[in-house]
Amino acid sequence: MLKLENISKYYYSGNNVVLALRKIDLEFRSGEFVAITGKSGSGKSTLLNVLSGLDTYEDGKMYVNGIDVSHYTVKELEIYRKQYIGFVFQDYNIIDSYTVFQNIELALIIQGYDKTKRKERVLELIENVGLTNVKNQKASKCSGGEKQRTVIARALAKDCSVIVCDEPTGNLDNESSMSILKLLHDISADKLVIVVTHNYEELKDFATRKVRLHDGEIIEDSTTINKFTTTESFTELKPYKTNILDTLKIALSNILSVPKKSFFSGLIITMMIISFIFAYGLTLKEQNTSLVDDAPFFENTFQSRIVVNKRDDSAFSAEELIDIGKLEYVREVVNYDLVFDSTYVSVYYNPETKQDDFHFYKVLPSAGLDEFDLLRGELPKNQNEIVISENDIYDIGDYIEISNRYIIKLYQEIETDQFRFKIVGVVKQSLTLEDAKNEMYFHLDALLEMRYTAFAENAQKYLVIDNTYMYAIVNDIRVDNSLEDDEVLAYDMMFFDICRDLGYRKEVIDDFDAGLCDFEYIADRDFGINVFTSYENLNAPLEIVLNSVPIYPHIFGQGVYVNRATYDKLFDDDVYQPTVVVYDMFEAKQVKEELEEMGYNVFYPSGVIDEDDALSIVIRNLQLALTLGLTVLVVYFVGYFVMRNVIISKKKDYLIYRSVGASKKTISNVLAVEILYLTLVSFIVVIGLLLVNENFNTAIPRLLRYFKIYNYIVILLIINIIMLFMSNNFNSKIFEKSVISSLKAE
Repeated sequence: MLKLENISKYYYSGNNVVLALRKIDLEFRSGEFVAITGKSGSGKSTLLNVLSGLDTYEDGKMYVNGIDVSHYTVKELEIYRKQYIGFVFQDYNIIDSYTVFQNIELALIIQGYDKTKRKERVLELIENVGLTNVKNQKASKCSGGEKQRTVIARALAKDCSVIVCDEPTGNLDNESSMSILKLLHDISADKLVIVVTHNYEELKDFATRKVRLHDGEIIEDSTTINKFTTTESFTELKPYKTNILDTLKIALSNILSVPKKSFFSGLIITMMIISFIFAYGLTLKEQNTSLVDDAPFFENTFQSRIVVNKRDDSAFSAEELIDIGKLEYVREVVNYDLVFDSTYVSVYYNPETKQDDFHFYKVLPSAGLDEFDLLRGELPKNQNEIVISENDIYDIGDYIEISNRYIIKLYQEIETDQFRFKIVGVVKQSLTLEDAKNEMYFHLDALLEMRYTAFAENAQKYLVIDNTYMYAIVNDIRVDNSLEDDEVLAYDMMFFDICRDLGYRKEVIDDFDAGLCDFEYIADRDFGINVFTSYENLNAPLEIVLNSVPIYPHIFGQGVYVNRATYDKLFDDDVYQPTVVVYDMFEAKQVKEELEEMGYNVFYPSGVIDEDDALSIVIRNLQLALTLGLTVLVVYFVGYFVMRNVIISKKKDYLIYRSVGASKKTISNVLAVEILYLTLVSFIVVIGLLLVNENFNTAIPRLLRYFKIYNYIVILLIINIIMLFMSNNFNSKIFEKSVISSLKAE
């Protein structure tokens, strides 16, 4: 049922052509035990490889069950071997990392044997070949005879019609050889067994037929033992595609059977995943770092600040402020937003210049910091504690006095509203020409206390005359606690323009009193102060008018003075415009969306982009894309070359799969699932490490904040795509040559 007609086989070595087989005519049937013999180089192994479909041939035809298979493709030859051929090699070609049981089971899985009966069948075969006592032993620890019996059992597991054996006893002692040959003889009762041997004497008591070759030609073909042979067709095994469960089982066995290689592979994949996460995380971090130095209406554009007010211009209720504070990324709600647009000043006597140096600070909330942000020290825990930037002349432990820049103590008679703080921490800050103020971070209680001076600085102040005429001449309102309640102290010359505009003039004596009204006239007028916020665009007014208040002529300055009690009357405690404090732009974007969904007006100063900012952002994004792309390439090439060597080290195992009938697709799927297993396990390990790291004050948790589930999925897919590309490339190399050529190369 297996027939060769004029088969010739050539080997090419450089410019030389070697004739391995010359016009071979042979015919074989089930029930035969054929011994193919001859000297080394006579072509006997080549003939066996052609018969089994392990190797190709150049001339002639081969028939199986009367079907010409001469023009079969590589894929069709794979099917032929899978359906008809079982192999027993001289070098065993056993998977050393598998147990005896697993080696035999592999053939059943690839054959598609009923999985409910596999274990029973494997144990039966193991018993038949006398390996019950070593069934769970790794093949690498088996003796030569045990390995050969395992290979025979594996060949029998396929229940195929043809068993081909290449020097099956070449590496065995005499006792083991006789045992193997007897076993093969018993098998030949209903199968075709073809054995290549250089020592025919071993087989003469078992072989039913002898075929002797010399220089690639048949010089003898004789029947040695008269034995009935069947004439029926070879039994064809049903086509079977390895299902997903079997693929998962093989892949898992491959991983567990070589723990060191699997661990190393997992380690490499873990490093690749970590590299991708950090590269991607740094990219996201930079994309969520504001490049904006200023914004309309706001002097301070730190990226933790979100300005909120209500669309109907009403004040916030306590419940509304609590609800805002409950949003996921909200760290703090500062009820009085104006405090962040104030500038504060400290005066430091410079002994070198013998003059006072003025240091300017912008106000920031300490809630916008993490411990990780500190270069040293700690975050403020009390109202009188602050954190400053590294550029300042002060350091941890120093005390600093600061004043609103409009309330600097210029005159001994005036009591100024100053604050004194202890420095408890230092942060990093890069100063620019556009933003040269040092940063100063305050506790929430301090911010609430400083709101009064913030109102004084950032509100527009108007004089109201006769309850009808409003005049914008008051620069600021200052505190002088020597005054009585509701007293306003003002410089009389500030009323020049008021008198002119109202039409009250007297004779001009000199330039200093030109157009000045009589003080008594102004004092008798219905005079008041009207105050409202400068953020007219956000519609958050604060108004109060004080009428009939005495005015004094002896104070110089473009402002008015009141005591603290009067000052407090000017500004009520209703909250019209709070600042919502987050950590950075990433959190701000999400909180901004949530606040807008809650029905509020929301303005994010760091999100305002002008033309100059837009160009900088485009350049930055291009740099980030380039950096991320280069990182991906480096990780890919490093991972590729390392994993390539790991996979190649297992090449022989996959060739053995191929020799027992595994298709290219099956091996490709097994490789893919192995990679999927390792990638998933590595990914889980990485996530576990990252979660553990959440308990430590490092940069890692800060990067993970930018990740959503889909970001992790994208990274997982990228790693798998890279690994699958490698595995497909490797799989193609497994099938680019014949099985026997590849095995010989190995």
